[in-house]
Amino acid sequence: MTRNINTVKPLSNYFVDKDNNRLTANDLLSHIKKQADIGENIQLTDIRLRKLNKEEKSPKDGLEEIYVLEAKTQDGYSSIAKTFRVRGNNRLMLENSSCKCTSSKCNNGCSAQIFGGDCMCSYCSYECKKESSITY
Repeated sequence: MTRNINTVKPLSNYFVDKDNNRLTANDLLSHIKKQADIGENIQLTDIRLRKLNKEEKSPKDGLEEIYVLEAKTQDGYSSIAKTFRVRGNNRLMLENSSCKCTSSKCNNGCSAQIFGGDCMCSYCSYECKKESSITY
């Protein structure tokens, strides 16, 4: 049975770890929070899943389908981007790295983004303090 990647309900997709073990939505969110050093009791909001375009991917990725799950912490302090590669039967396999941007004193928080395969933070107004990190 072939499944389509559901970008409308991102957590309803079939996610797997590097050993091809299925991850529930809760397992996935816990893994992302742990890797990004975000407390387990902090909620992730604005969860979106989208396919990376050619410019966002690393040149070495070629035609491979890669998706990014983007989310923010409930307090708006951190933004996270986690990439997944599509594997057989439309399974989304966790990548090793996560991109996290933190900001404070911002009217609009900085957003974690993937561009050219690298982690970047979106523009923030001059009063912001921002920091980006990549974890493996």
